[in-house]
Amino acid sequence: IKYLNGYKAIENFDKVAKDVVDAAVDGYNGTIFAYGQTGSGKTYTMTGGGETEDGQGIIPRTLRYIFYLAETKGI
Repeated sequence: IKYLNGYKAIENFDKVAKDVVDAAVDGYNGTIFAYGQTGSGKTYTMTGGGETEDGQGIIPRTLRYIFYLAETKGI
């Protein structure tokens, strides 16, 4: 399990992306933007580094969450 700033990938998703997706579903605009020094882990944070759920980044987790909301809330 990769940690970023001491957090697991799922914790990064919960802290950063989940509220943005919830707001977007409610009709608000939302952006998730990664910036930082070269080699600091931006791409890894956004896309992940593996096929397992633990290795997924914000983008695949966000897509899975959107489909979950569509299935459960009918959006």
